Amino acid sequence: MRSTGITAVAYQHLKEYLQISGGNIYIFDPTQQLAQVEESFLKKFGCDVVILDQGLLNGWRDYRMMNDTPVKICANFITEPDGLGGEYALDQKGIRIRQRPPNGYYFDPIHFPLEHANTIADLENFQLTVLTDNQLIKLQQAAKMLFLETDYAILGTFGGSFVETGQDLRGWAKFMTDFLNNPDFLEKFLDKILDIHLTNVALYLE
Repeated sequence: MRSTGITAVAYQHLKEYLQISGGNIYIFDPTQQLAQVEESFLKKFGCDVVILDQGLLNGWRDYRMMNDTPVKICANFITEPDGLGGEYALDQKGIRIRQRPPNGYYFDPIHFPLEHANTIADLENFQLTVLTDNQLIKLQQAAKMLFLETDYAILGTFGGSFVETGQDLRGWAKFMTDFLNNPDFLEKFLDKILDIHLTNVALYLE
């Protein structure tokens, strides 16, 4: 899963070390650059769990890793060179939200949508993401396929972290200093995060 996975470059090296040829490398977690572990590896190492949502929501596109190896990556993960040997990740509006430094193995966040929010009104004007019907249908179809066609335990990974969501929206420094400097704002902020997590987990479990 996303907390216990293997980076794509390390996965490539492992395949070479074990003299396993063929197959493709699919990066299902673009930010961490985590590789989708192939069936041959699951069997070789006696794995009994498979992750539900590794890349299935967005499809795939061609991509090159930091060592120039051609791989596949989630199609909605859009990147552009940063002019320094690394690259930026862009959101749907073209805003640079993450950056992989030269020879870096993953992307660091550089854009925090609520970094400069100071009032409750600022929070009320910002909409968090709710799982779409299309995403839920794809999750349902994948879960059914894995249940009927494999013997693996199916691991659904919902997320739902206050800390990571707070960091992503406010930035680490702002989020942590809010506890001391802006507690009323922080309370409303955490309430907003809780509401969206409860909405999403209900949809996910259904």
